[in-house]
Amino acid sequence: MVQSSYLYTFTPVRWDLRRWLPVAIAGWNFNPYWECQHASSSTGKSSQTHRQLYLLFQVHCTSCCFCLPGNPGVIEYYDCFMEELYRRLEGRVPVWGVSHAGHVQPPDGNQQLYDKLSYEVCTLEGQIRHKVTFIKENIPANVKLIFIGHSIGCYIILKILDQLDHKIKRCFMLFPTIERMAASPNGRVYTPALKYLRWLAPFLVKGVSYLPENTKRWLIECHFKNEDIPSCTQSATLSFISPFSVSNSLYMAHQEMQAVDKLDVPLLTRHMPILSFYFGSCDGWCPLAYGEELRSRFPTGDIRTCDQGYSHAYVIDASPQMADIVSDWAQPFL
Repeated sequence: MVQSSYLYTFTPVRWDLRRWLPVAIAGWNFNPYWECQHASSSTGKSSQTHRQLYLLFQVHCTSCCFCLPGNPGVIEYYDCFMEELYRRLEGRVPVWGVSHAGHVQPPDGNQQLYDKLSYEVCTLEGQIRHKVTFIKENIPANVKLIFIGHSIGCYIILKILDQLDHKIKRCFMLFPTIERMAASPNGRVYTPALKYLRWLAPFLVKGVSYLPENTKRWLIECHFKNEDIPSCTQSATLSFISPFSVSNSLYMAHQEMQAVDKLDVPLLTRHMPILSFYFGSCDGWCPLAYGEELRSRFPTGDIRTCDQGYSHAYVIDASPQMADIVSDWAQPFL
């Protein structure tokens, strides 16, 4: 087993409608009664945590919906979406999601967890290995997976498909950034900024982090004042406001602009029978033209276009609607 500091990096896991399991560095214990309690931080507890996570599937579940977020990779942004999806699947399938390593605060503000984090795991390649390891360690190979990716999460899904022993029933790729990110409308703006100015952000965030909690909430409300946002958006943003998290997120974004370039046609060809794509009609990260080109290259592929005008960051303005779309889409594969 890989060392705990590599695998467990403050990754909240949503496993059903009401419960959270924040998996840290061997620091949480999951008991058969589905309650989460804090345990010793010794690495010896990690195998017990794995056994109890396995028990969840062996006793209750044969399939799992697994969500991979975009960037920032704070899974709490997807709380409303995942709850709605779980409801609309009538509780038949657990809905899990995992944050990107280093993008969220450690449990109880435990700074020791930050100190043990390897910076390499926060890179784009590190995030891919992080997800592969998490799935292999915590989900039995006989459990059938339904992946739901958003933005860069779709790219990560494509990269892990050949590394898993699990049967993959379907991959729903929502607003997928899987090619030419730097050449996209947003990419042309953000690529130079990420290259030359990203070091400024942690200093600005450091100042904001000293503000009272109520002031930070007020600033978040001002930023989203004209939008009807779900409650999880504010708490997710608060958990993201730290120099460490912001620095990791921006560095990962900088790597995305370089790594996500040419479409991996052989990889898509191998897995197209299990892939479903959903492109936005006005998306600055994956323009409609990308979807049309993908459809012309794979005319029999399941490639759809949003006709409702939902934004790339759908978790902010259209979580219930997207949960409805995905639940209907997923019915034949449950």
